[in-house]
Amino acid sequence: MLASAEKEEWENLIDVETERRQHLEQFFATTTSADEVIWVKQAVERIIDIDKQVIQISEKSKQSLVKERNMLSKGQLVSKAYSQENTVPML
Repeated sequence: MLASAEKEEWENLIDVETERRQHLEQFFATTTSADEVIWVKQAVERIIDIDKQVIQISEKSKQSLVKERNMLSKGQLVSKAYSQENTVPML
């Protein structure tokens, strides 16, 4: 998941997350032995860490896209205003 987020492969990230969720649901549907508790705790902590990193990357990407969209919108407004200003009325 983290690699997909770092590469901004958002569709792949969604697919990987869906698959991960299914595996987690299957895993937690079974009983965990006392010997596995430490391993499970470490795995869940790692999943949480990865999720935090993915969220940070996606938020940065979102901010970048919003900034880009705003610049495009401003450019379109300026272009529209310029073309309206430079229109010569027909007599």
